[in-house]
Amino acid sequence: MLNRILCLLCLVTCLVGSQPARAAFDMSISINSSGFNASQLTSLQASLDLAEARWENVITGYQPGISITGVSITTVAGSAFAAAAPGSIVSQGGFYLSTTGTLFVNPAVIDAYASWNGVGPTNPNPAYLGLNYLDDILGHEIGHALGIGTLWDDNGVSMGGTGQYTGTYGVQAYQMEFDPLATFVPVEQAGGTGTPDNHWNQLMRSSAQEGNPSDPWSLSPLTGITDAQGRDFAMELMTGALDPDYGEPFLSMTTVQSLRDMGFTVVPEPSGMVLLACAAGVITTGRRRRSAVTRL
Repeated sequence: MLNRILCLLCLVTCLVGSQPARAAFDMSISINSSGFNASQLTSLQASLDLAEARWENVITGYQPGISITGVSITTVAGSAFAAAAPGSIVSQGGFYLSTTGTLFVNPAVIDAYASWNGVGPTNPNPAYLGLNYLDDILGHEIGHALGIGTLWDDNGVSMGGTGQYTGTYGVQAYQMEFDPLATFVPVEQAGGTGTPDNHWNQLMRSSAQEGNPSDPWSLSPLTGITDAQGRDFAMELMTGALDPDYGEPFLSMTTVQSLRDMGFTVVPEPSGMVLLACAAGVITTGRRRRSAVTRL
């Protein structure tokens, strides 16, 4: 009973305790209409709105010492599947942060993934036909524009070639969600240029290193590392490939909390980060994306 009381007191402290002043966060996304037809622009805008809201619902601002207030992203037509990267980068508060970014989207991707038509697999899973994967693709690329993968080295949370993300908050979240014994978050080392070192790990079935580029759809991307809801880490939003035949990606608290390691403030996780602090209190007292198998 004493431990429960102490944990509850700690929980209240965590939730309502005084917080240092910090800058707010605002994301601005515009579209250069050149290269898109009217129908594509309508689908693109709707999916960008969904993708933007996904991030703005979890990012609350910046940590003390940071004066910027957000990121401005321009969306343009591209020839590859999809890609994104920060543009202007500033150093503030001990972090490297992006202030601008560019998101490249192949117009054909809009037609195929705004309502997935089964492109790729010979026998697509009918449960996933018609799903909007475009917002997931755009959400992934926005993550790169924010610095996920692309600014890991700069912020000292992952070193290229190690296959390890070691940022404190990201690792703690990964321990709670996926592997309590982990000392790092696994980072992708397979795939073509832009995929290794810039994404969470999955079985990259479209790669020569881990899969079969000539017949990737016959393989599985799943790692066997799952959260309490049974979701495989391979299906996380910031892994190296979109796998529409396995369903829609999810945004993990590992990704959300990793943003803390790069200068952002984010929503707490009541069952995760806050309770971790409570447990500690009790003890103290007693750079791009992806393939479809789709490289983004």
